[in-house]
Amino acid sequence: SSALLLNTFPSAFIPIFLYGYIRFTETKKWGYGILALIAINYVLYYYETMFTIPVAIGACSLLFSYKKQDKQERIFNYLLIASGVLFLLLYLILVVPRIEHMYHHYTKDSIWANAAKILFAQKIMWLVIVALIARLISFIKKKADYTIYDSLLLASCAYCCGAAALHLDYTLYYTPATILALP
Repeated sequence: SSALLLNTFPSAFIPIFLYGYIRFTETKKWGYGILALIAINYVLYYYETMFTIPVAIGACSLLFSYKKQDKQERIFNYLLIASGVLFLLLYLILVVPRIEHMYHHYTKDSIWANAAKILFAQKIMWLVIVALIARLISFIKKKADYTIYDSLLLASCAYCCGAAALHLDYTLYYTPATILALP
């Protein structure tokens, strides 16, 4: 129905972010970088847990490939991190003091029970966990190169952790993590 469409519409900006992000890392053209930043910031202010995505992607990129990056890439990654951190600060200052009740806290499930429930509801997240473990093993054993796709996997997992911490228990909330994991 229309409520479902309105709630999933911001998720449509995630592929736009991914396109801009990947094209920026390939071409170093700021037009793609600006497209990526606009798309992720739009979604960032729609879903509270989205702050994990630009922070995870920017931090992982800087952490694992800082020496390989030129000045433009570093600035872009710092802007990603700044977007997520700014949102989190604004949320903590403006929203948290006014919260009367949290999401779905009528459930007595722990964070771990909620996360397990969502893993069984979102079957693709099992593949994300397997892919993440495989990449971590590859990185540790073979010192395999870090790629932008690794940061997307980590961002997908970070988003799920944030959503589970907030006790978000509808599978619809996990759509952005699934979209991030697809590449």
